[in-house]
Amino acid sequence: MDKYQPARRNMVCYLVNQCIKGGLPISIKITSPKIPADLHDLSEMLYGIGDNDELRHGRIEDTNFEYLEADKVTLDQVIINQVTISDSRLTNTELTDVIFDKCDLSNFNFSDCIFQRVEFRNCKIVGTDFTMSRFKDVQFMNCLGDYATFRFTKLNKTVMTNCILTRADFYQSTWDKVVLSGCLIEKATLSGTKLDGIDLTQCQFDGIIVEREDLAGCIVTEEQAKSFIGLLGLIIKLDADMTQ
Repeated sequence: MDKYQPARRNMVCYLVNQCIKGGLPISIKITSPKIPADLHDLSEMLYGIGDNDELRHGRIEDTNFEYLEADKVTLDQVIINQVTISDSRLTNTELTDVIFDKCDLSNFNFSDCIFQRVEFRNCKIVGTDFTMSRFKDVQFMNCLGDYATFRFTKLNKTVMTNCILTRADFYQSTWDKVVLSGCLIEKATLSGTKLDGIDLTQCQFDGIIVEREDLAGCIVTEEQAKSFIGLLGLIIKLDADMTQ
């Protein structure tokens, strides 16, 4: 038996104990979007959208938009299906009971928006900007979100399932009842985001950018804990070094 194995295991157990202080992961119930059966076509309205416009009780499907720019828009009970929107922004916008399904929203600017009972299903949100937005009862399912920006956001009752979030930026975001399941969060930025009670055991990552104090109460696996060793200022001596 490797004489150093107990020491290494004790070190890993120490790291796990430092992280796991929040108890069991929180089970949350997300309220789904409330969409009526009878919806009318809103595509033409979106083409000419302007500040303070309202899009309610409708569908937007199978079309492409670009250069949309508007502020303080309202989207209420809307399904957006198989739509590509590029080089566009809807800032300071309120989205309630909205479903995005199979949409390409890459590099879209959703900064300072309110999302309530919203679902993103099978969407591409690469580089999408959600800075300073507020989320409640929101689900991201099977989304590609590399480089998506969630800086200074407030996430409440938010679930991300089977999403790729490589190098996504959650800098100083606030998480309350947030669940990540089956997500790839490699090199994601979580600095300034308190992870107390957040369960990362179903996520994949070799390293995330986070501060030591933000990890208190975070739930991780023993293997994941090894990626945080550097935060303690430890230097790992390999077996080959020990035999010299």
